[in-house]
Amino acid sequence: MKALRPTIFPVVPRLLNRMYDKIFSQANTPLKRWLLNFAAKRKGAEVSSGIIRMDSLWDKIFFSKIQASLGGRLRMIVTGAAPASPTVLGFLRAALGCQVYEAYGQTECTAGCTFTTPGDWTSG
Repeated sequence: MKALRPTIFPVVPRLLNRMYDKIFSQANTPLKRWLLNFAAKRKGAEVSSGIIRMDSLWDKIFFSKIQASLGGRLRMIVTGAAPASPTVLGFLRAALGCQVYEAYGQTECTAGCTFTTPGDWTSG
């Protein structure tokens, strides 16, 4: 992924869960986990108010390595085919600094037409 530097990333929720688990497994002390959660909550507050960016203080200190692991140019993630965890989606919206959309319905028929709307960051 790092070499491809995608801007749009269609992905199944299972892979998002694996990314989330890997990030938190590398935060191997209680202090690191607390700081990561704190930064995600602060950045998540920005995302909830409609500010989606990759250049905040939180990005520079905590999330730049995560963003770089996916090429550093990600603008949108589209996930579907299975239920996605609200915790994982909220964290990745903050950590990756991009819009994460959920697609609903059968992939073969209507998932491309039934997305979450831009600006509605509630999961499920």
